[in-house]
Amino acid sequence: MAFREFTGDSVSIKSLNRDLLAAALIFICGQASSEPISTARPPHVTQAAAESRLPPTGDCGKIDAAAAAVILGVGRVRATPNYGHSKLPPDNTDLLACSYFEVSPLPRVPTLKYLIYTPIAADIEAVYSSLLTQKHPTMQPFAPNVGQASAGWFGPGPQGGESEAHVIFRTGTNVFSIQVSGLSSADAARTAALKAAAKL
Repeated sequence: MAFREFTGDSVSIKSLNRDLLAAALIFICGQASSEPISTARPPHVTQAAAESRLPPTGDCGKIDAAAAAVILGVGRVRATPNYGHSKLPPDNTDLLACSYFEVSPLPRVPTLKYLIYTPIAADIEAVYSSLLTQKHPTMQPFAPNVGQASAGWFGPGPQGGESEAHVIFRTGTNVFSIQVSGLSSADAARTAALKAAAKL
């Protein structure tokens, strides 16, 4: 994926949104995809083999595995690979992507994913605004009331049969994007997303 350079006031919200979302998919899923993010658990491998392949959680310690399990209301979770920090336009915005899924034999499991963007001060509003253009046609909006500005959506996921929630908010230094999916009810998904936001 080729990134274009952006400078100052020439940032295009539409172009910025496309680049941020594409990069988020790469670093959460390990590859670019146009398909909705699935709550399906990764292909089965033994626990020892799976854990031996995972890089250290590193800066994802803001919400570690124990905290993620509490947020999702499950007994145990596992981290997906953490690819560390990446740089995105505009102005080399730092991105950290973190993800946890329930350890379970079921094919679809509760999952928590969050992104932490650290733009320069002049770009915070542009990055936050670009993430607000995401479409969630099957969900209803709600006010998370976190950070300096925030927005949220909750309801049935794009695949139906499961519920998810999204929260986007900004502080004076960071922009956060949270997705909770694979839960049994929309209210449970919204509550979990708000718990995650409180931890960040």
